[in-house]
Amino acid sequence: MTGEAATLWVDTSVVWGPTATKLRTIAELARESDVKVVVPAQVHMETYRQERTRHGEAFSIHVFRGIFQQLRVELAEMKLDMSGAEAWGELLCRRYRSEEAWQAAKLKCIKARLPADATFQAKRVPMTTDWLMALEIERRGFYVAVEDADEEWQALRELKRAFTYEETLAWLRARI
Repeated sequence: MTGEAATLWVDTSVVWGPTATKLRTIAELARESDVKVVVPAQVHMETYRQERTRHGEAFSIHVFRGIFQQLRVELAEMKLDMSGAEAWGELLCRRYRSEEAWQAAKLKCIKARLPADATFQAKRVPMTTDWLMALEIERRGFYVAVEDADEEWQALRELKRAFTYEETLAWLRARI
């Protein structure tokens, strides 16, 4: 194993599928490379909803939780307290030096998910939870496996702390 212990958060875009194959592969490699794998609470909630909807009455919370336990994947609680909010705000202020730049960044993320002809007043565009995850990962010096290439992940990509699934596998193998 090389380097110091690291923590890898896994986004919904990578974490789940009908067999959790990607998560399973990441978790197995992570154990060999001294990397702790974490699923943020928001991702857990999204994944829960997806699986509960897919399985209906046949859904089992014990099976769902058991997959995470079996893979030794932890749940990261994210709480928005005063110091965390201020730290995230500081990161955003350094990155987006004007109100216009910040509004444009949020709009760019939302438009990535809406039809091209959708229109909004920039000041009315909400911040997605991906921003909160990306800011917390950056603040704590963690890494993330994420397929999204949207604005909220760009700073982490530039810091070489955000990886696609394939990049995550290569990073983990390089640490063994």
